[in-house]
Amino acid sequence: MGAADGPAPELRTSLIAVAPHDMHDAAHGSGAFRLGDFLSFAEMVVNQERLPGLRSVPRMLTLNRRLAPVFGALPLADAADAATGHRAPWFREWLTTPERDDAVWDRLKLGDALERVNVPVRLTACWQDLFLDQTLHQYESLRARGVEVSLTVGPGTHQEQGHKGMGGLLRGNLARLETHLADEAPARPRSVSPVEVYVTGQNAWRHLDQWPPATGETVHYLQPGGRLLADKPGEGTPSTYVYDPANPTPTSAARCSPSTGEARTTRNWRAAPTCSPSPLTR
Repeated sequence: MGAADGPAPELRTSLIAVAPHDMHDAAHGSGAFRLGDFLSFAEMVVNQERLPGLRSVPRMLTLNRRLAPVFGALPLADAADAATGHRAPWFREWLTTPERDDAVWDRLKLGDALERVNVPVRLTACWQDLFLDQTLHQYESLRARGVEVSLTVGPGTHQEQGHKGMGGLLRGNLARLETHLADEAPARPRSVSPVEVYVTGQNAWRHLDQWPPATGETVHYLQPGGRLLADKPGEGTPSTYVYDPANPTPTSAARCSPSTGEARTTRNWRAAPTCSPSPLTR
């Protein structure tokens, strides 16, 4: 999004993959700091030059296991500093600054780019990506301004976009570049849908004119045993749970990396799920 914030006059099109325009919302937007995502990111950033390329793979595969003691440590900021070798001071700032209007976040807000860019834009994301909500907001903002914008949402997490559906992603990017950068119009223009989304449960792509698609309303009701059905529940014993801030609700995985174990939100804020299913299901 940085290039779109002050676009050069030579810019003719823009391909943006899982890019946030507001890091405060990315880090704190769910109501709880996304500890699993951003602590993992901080650890990878401080080690990316020490272990480049394939040498980083073993470290990546053991990342959650190695960081598990930090997720349960207090004070959390001190434990995170130690885990990153005191080489990621920005992580402490992000962790300890939930206030949206704090100056810490000013340089990390690029929402003005959505009001400045006027070239055709292609946005790509994944359903379990931690920046998905921002990608959809970018699409809605650009479309509302009349900017030519397309949207592709595939399966997987932030890092998995590189190998889940990579063929289709590259073909779409090449078609976009051919359309807007070629000196002459392509002899065989490729047909590209404005919106392409992967339907979970059906393992298929759906091609749409816009997002969200026109649809009716479906109402489901909570049922005993954690079920969700269209039938209204009858009389029964209420379901209960115990909320303990010192033992927050676990998530199945962080949204930045593939699922390799349990990730947690911070202890001192409301726990929140970090995986968003596709709204298109069977």
